[in-house]
Amino acid sequence: MAQAPSEIVYIGDRFKFIDFTSRWAPAPFHRLITFQDGAVGDGVQGMPDGFDGDAGQSTYSDEVLYKGRQVCKCFLPQGSVGQLSFGGAVTSGVRVERGQTVWIRSIIYLPSSFDLNESMAGGGAMKYMRQKVTNDSYSVGHADLYIPAPDLGLPGPFKLVMEAHTSQSQGHATHNSNINVGNLDDYQLPRDEFVEVQYAVTHDIGHYEESRCVARVWVGDTLLAEKRDFHTMIGDTDYCDVIRLFGYFNANYNPPNSPDYDPNGGEHGVTKDMHCYCAEFECTTVEPTYTDAFGNPKLPTRL
Repeated sequence: MAQAPSEIVYIGDRFKFIDFTSRWAPAPFHRLITFQDGAVGDGVQGMPDGFDGDAGQSTYSDEVLYKGRQVCKCFLPQGSVGQLSFGGAVTSGVRVERGQTVWIRSIIYLPSSFDLNESMAGGGAMKYMRQKVTNDSYSVGHADLYIPAPDLGLPGPFKLVMEAHTSQSQGHATHNSNINVGNLDDYQLPRDEFVEVQYAVTHDIGHYEESRCVARVWVGDTLLAEKRDFHTMIGDTDYCDVIRLFGYFNANYNPPNSPDYDPNGGEHGVTKDMHCYCAEFECTTVEPTYTDAFGNPKLPTRL
């Protein structure tokens, strides 16, 4: 019998709001990107088997191979934070409303030279798999999985950062949640090899003070954590319209219009060229038939 990590509760409760989603939810979507359609060195943005946008520094690469196949190289040049160019975004057909679940799976490769501590000047963690929440008028938050920098000293290999800003416009305090995921004594993110991480979020269906969210994180088929009691969407019109890999790197950054900007200061963005790789990126609102050892639906592992 499989044993759940001690921090996981309510195993098997899937938060399936069948009446709500069957009557009101937008059409489900599924996207699997394997980066096989382009030539080595070409950009992956806008390709049938690439990202839809925000991938200006992402190219097809054979510097490392996944099962003999080329991959996506995500480049971060010195002096940059990779704003909307590091990694990439899926937007086509993406609309996720309250009560729906999103599953996001990626296979990444972090070289030993990829310095997560470069993020210490910008908060100490790298944005990893992300969902942008909007309400048609403006962006109101994110539901993100981060990779913390070692120097930050967190106890786990990942953390969840949930931002539900719409509540502010309704006269309530903004809901921000920073949630540790896993335990470094049980798992540490490896370097110089491919690793498959999956992240699922069921978004709010309740109203204010009725949090109905749940998030799960897996490495392969191993459930690292299940977390609850946070908000991702507060307003009735909130929805997710963008799903991202990375997006930008939290490094020290003073834009040219900042009073702290110094063109000769060298404090802008990462202090050296950095890159990592992605072999596959998959996202869906179609509930998988595959489950983990505890009966939780998840996308099948492909590593």
